Amino acid sequence: MGVLFPNFVLTIREDLYQVTECQFLSIATMATAAEAGWQAGFDEATALWREDDLAAAAAVCRRTLAAHPRAADVTMRLGSVLADAGQPEEAEAMYRAALGVDPEHGLALYNLGSLLDEVTVDL
Repeated sequence: MGVLFPNFVLTIREDLYQVTECQFLSIATMATAAEAGWQAGFDEATALWREDDLAAAAAVCRRTLAAHPRAADVTMRLGSVLADAGQPEEAEAMYRAALGVDPEHGLALYNLGSLLDEVTVDL
């Protein structure tokens, strides 16, 4: 049985409850593994969004965010999908959530500004 701790993995023999292996992982390795987990969902959602399949794109984003709630790119993409689906309030919330995870997320900042400019003009 492997147990993941913040920067290492212990392999324990269950019959003896004895550590049999200890492998240290670099922070970069862990970050790469975490990114790979949400990147596939982001890519799939982006492809669906570009094909204008907004319902499917939103579903993929939500599924990916359920597993990776701090994936700012996926949160931003969900905002774009919702904006295109005519849901500006929900889109704004997603852009702000992405910025809550990554305050310097350039595309989330740009999209939020563009959305707020559109909403202001439409009023």
